Amino acid sequence: EGLGEVYLNPDEKYRIRVSPPANPVNVNLLLLDVGDLERIQVVKPEWNTVTKTWDYPGIVPLLQFNDVSITTEKTVTIKNQGKYYLCADDRKESGVNDAVIRVPVRVTRV
Repeated sequence: EGLGEVYLNPDEKYRIRVSPPANPVNVNLLLLDVGDLERIQVVKPEWNTVTKTWDYPGIVPLLQFNDVSITTEKTVTIKNQGKYYLCADDRKESGVNDAVIRVPVRVTRV
């Protein structure tokens, strides 16, 4: 919706740029399809010691940024028409409360 689109279509490419929040919390940023939107609310991230990344059991993000501590940019190609959501997740941080954290994200179509 933030792009002014109802659905994203196959073969469209988007560049996603994320910067760390102002407060010292590392977040994961995930691009999810509508089917994973409810699951992300109940699935907790688990550290994968083999791949050294955060896993979300049962969820397959189209794109994932782990522990955003510097400005990072990735490009994604949409495979299936549908609704997609960006989710910033800080639940892996200890001591995090219900404070609202602003995560600078910029999405552009390429």
